[in-house]
Amino acid sequence: MQPPPPFDVPALERELREGPRGLRFAPQLEASFLAEHADEIVGRRLALIVASMVLVGIAPLLNAFVLHPPEAFAAPALRAQFGVMIPSLLLAGLVTWSRRLRRWQDPVSAVVAFVVTCGLLFQRHVGAQLGFAVPIELVSVVLLGTAVLASLRIAYFLPLVVAIVVAFGVSEVRTFGATPSVANAIVAMVMMGVLSAIGSYMEERGARHTWLQRKLLEQLATHDALTGMANARAFNEVWPRLLATAQRDGKPLLLAVLDIDYFKNYNDHYGHPAGDHCLRRVARCLAAHTRRATDIQARIGGEEFALVWYDVGAAQAPAVLEDLRSDVEALKIANAAAPGGGAVTISVGAVIVRPDDPDDPAGLLEHADRQLYAAKKQGRNRVSLRTA
Repeated sequence: MQPPPPFDVPALERELREGPRGLRFAPQLEASFLAEHADEIVGRRLALIVASMVLVGIAPLLNAFVLHPPEAFAAPALRAQFGVMIPSLLLAGLVTWSRRLRRWQDPVSAVVAFVVTCGLLFQRHVGAQLGFAVPIELVSVVLLGTAVLASLRIAYFLPLVVAIVVAFGVSEVRTFGATPSVANAIVAMVMMGVLSAIGSYMEERGARHTWLQRKLLEQLATHDALTGMANARAFNEVWPRLLATAQRDGKPLLLAVLDIDYFKNYNDHYGHPAGDHCLRRVARCLAAHTRRATDIQARIGGEEFALVWYDVGAAQAPAVLEDLRSDVEALKIANAAAPGGGAVTISVGAVIVRPDDPDDPAGLLEHADRQLYAAKKQGRNRVSLRTA
């Protein structure tokens, strides 16, 4: 229910400026990229797998009506096509389609591409013994399809290229002998492998750069750059959805709006850099009080914050809010600009939202604002809670 997880904006900008070193981000960024990239390429990989299965599946029809290979070629070709290649492609399709198995799709895809290549090399070997030529270009098709359409990451594609080139070289020498034409074919395959690896590298580098740009824009659009919390725009999008979820589940919500007491005085007295530091410390304290992924923390104004707790009702709310208020005061951030001096404090206005509450999200927020005004009118550094 929260907006996308916050990333450090300077870190994103640094990665964009310097580029991913060795095609790898910092750990948090890397984990997020791998998970999202795996989901983004599902459609392309499934399309490639289906197309490959169709091409392998119609091979017997092409042999029967177009190519007319020797009769002795049919049985071993069918074993390779339907006993090895198509089952391997089905496995790749299952791993790619299943969300639980998707994290294994890169290594599985690399292995399946190698198995399909070996099936082609086997047919080429059998065909040569019977005087029937299986085109060498089919191996190149596997390399190009895996690099371009499957977007296999270079960490898996490079070992695949080496394995395919070695298997091709060994198969060609065993089938046709160490002749100049075989040497030329191996050199051509090496060149194809190098070009495919370069294409795979550029594809992944471009995907990483695009992902970084999207993350930076997403971060700037949904998170407050100073505190890392969700911003007002994100809160206004997420809060109605959480309210609808709680109403559907029959759970109460605790909605709180708060601001830092005498913060304008603080800024005028200590300066804006100190004010920014104060906001960050208070924001970290507030964020530590949320308990689950469905809770919301957002900075919705200069010194104003909104927090929502899922499944917190009237019985727990007073203690939750008082702990929040007292923990901010316990930070002991000196505020000599406040009347009487002392530490930085907060005023909190809150409402309990029951599943059958008739108010809409904006109306509930207005109720919380009114409670905040009441807390300030009562002298600040206190909680005003509407329970009914």
